Amino acid sequence: MEFKPDWKKTRQRFVEFWEGRNEERALIAAGAYNERFDPSYYHENLSIDRFSDDDAVSIKHWWCDAGENVKRFEYLCKTRHYAGETLPIAFTNWGAMALCSFMGCDPVFKKTDVWYRKTIHDWDDWRWEFDETGNEFYKSTMEITAAFAEMGAGRYFAGMPELGGAGDVLSLMRGMDDLCLDLYDNPEPLRAAIDYLTGQFLAVQETLYEIIKPTNDGGGTLPWMSLWMPGKNGNQVACDFSSVISNDSFEQFFTEAVATEADWSDYAVYHLDGPACMKNHLDWLLGFDDLKAIEWTPGAGCLPATAREYFPAYRKILDRGKRLVIQVMPEEVDTITKELPPDGLFLTTWARTSEEADNCVKTAAANAKLHRRGVFA
Repeated sequence: MEFKPDWKKTRQRFVEFWEGRNEERALIAAGAYNERFDPSYYHENLSIDRFSDDDAVSIKHWWCDAGENVKRFEYLCKTRHYAGETLPIAFTNWGAMALCSFMGCDPVFKKTDVWYRKTIHDWDDWRWEFDETGNEFYKSTMEITAAFAEMGAGRYFAGMPELGGAGDVLSLMRGMDDLCLDLYDNPEPLRAAIDYLTGQFLAVQETLYEIIKPTNDGGGTLPWMSLWMPGKNGNQVACDFSSVISNDSFEQFFTEAVATEADWSDYAVYHLDGPACMKNHLDWLLGFDDLKAIEWTPGAGCLPATAREYFPAYRKILDRGKRLVIQVMPEEVDTITKELPPDGLFLTTWARTSEEADNCVKTAAANAKLHRRGVFA
């Protein structure tokens, strides 16, 4: 693979990771810009910052045009250092709930991100009208994904956009407050919406998978986690909305959708976001066999990944035979890999330099060696 020349060895590491036998070291995706990255060139020719804030046409084109997306990603491929298991995976990145844009919620494209406004104000007045042929955002997503798949063959992977599960899509389209009230005041239209969106999630994911499958060496990817798996996979399974509801409400309304989404994948990964989700829902998730891995994100304003409070949960995840994926800072790699054994552990980080990225991998390998010697037992 052009932008990951050690892919054959990396592929084997991923296979060992999913089999729980990566004793050599924890897997780690430690990316960084390399010496070829030119901030001035990127800003003047590729960055969205070159447009004025009120240039809505150019901003939308930057997000939605296939050629713009490919050109930008290929420059970043050439100017990134892929240490450890860092993978070059191209995907349409319109935030974590892109399915909103297919379901009647026009996205607001900004220079910093993509917003989705509240769209469902009254269930009595709302009708789902997804039109594959007429929805410009669906067509744009498919065009960008197809372009990545075509241009990336043998050079980099093509992945899926983050579509967003039913609960999280509804938290935007309905609004968090009204969605919480719907659990009690409008349970029937809410259930119907969850069923509808789950079905559309799977249908769109299946279409995308057929586009990208030839480029992914017989497997699947999760782009933003830099994960590859030797089987069918698409989006992470998630319900960040569960952070504001009880476990009873989560199980009553959303776990069936989670199970349905997980069943589609051979290697389902659950995105567990924030301490509230960990506290309220981890035990249920660990009892669900179809989930092969838990990805943990502490979340903004929360204690860092190395906080002592989290380690009992980390160990519980690994002891139950699930793989554990954690987002960390480079300086946290040493602590995590000393405290946790390498088997089934995957860390993702972004380093300031190529040397720092390489050192993260070396640290993980050195600590795994000490684990094998029983130093940390």
